[in-house]
Amino acid sequence: DGQVRLWELGSGAVRTLGRHGAAVWRLTFSPDGQRLASASWDRTLRLWELAGGEEPRVLAGHGDRVYGVAFSPDGRTLASASFDSSVRLWSAATGAPLRTLEGHRDRVYAVAWSPDGQLLASGGLDHRVHLWRASGAPLRTISDPDKAVYGLAFSPDGRRLAASGWGDHSIRVLELTSGAVLERLRGHGERVYGLAFSRDGSRLVSAGDKSVRTWRLAGVPHAGAELDLEAGAGHRGVERISDAHPQGF
Repeated sequence: DGQVRLWELGSGAVRTLGRHGAAVWRLTFSPDGQRLASASWDRTLRLWELAGGEEPRVLAGHGDRVYGVAFSPDGRTLASASFDSSVRLWSAATGAPLRTLEGHRDRVYAVAWSPDGQLLASGGLDHRVHLWRASGAPLRTISDPDKAVYGLAFSPDGRRLAASGWGDHSIRVLELTSGAVLERLRGHGERVYGLAFSRDGSRLVSAGDKSVRTWRLAGVPHAGAELDLEAGAGHRGVERISDAHPQGF
């Protein structure tokens, strides 16, 4: 319905912040928890100040639906992904546009920052993962002719990138330096939209086909150790957590 609501976990109280002019597809909190960014099919993003009741900043500039949004780890920059084939960077303080990143050839679905904030990854229907420097300068491209990208997540050490999407519905865990596929996780029957690593990087959580799954990753390197690219021919195990996603997810 385009509305943005905030739920208090302890009390269950619900607060409606406001609404977009169309469906809201992504929400993300700022690192300090003081703001919320929303991405909508009305072609805008909105920045909500959670402490006060002021009107949100409206970030306009995309030419089509906005699908992905992510704060940089320092909270200063907001990245957005759109069906207009672009990624945009915005000032999180003022909402001002900073830069438009061009290079994708089709809809862009996902954006994710590395933990140190030095890299931004984006992916979409052109079967490419683009890596950008924090400034917006292009760094490199990883492509897969059989796989569109719907979800991205960096590992906590910033050395691996999980990418999910269409095609065979698998999840690839990539080594950033070489682009090598460390693991290919199979089990979902439809598109996978959401990905998140555990804090120690040993597990990956994925959401899609009305289920949430946890994956125990093989060959997880010790902190500071070199990656063993031969360790990840498969996954050690998967646990289905829930099939209770709302219909139409």
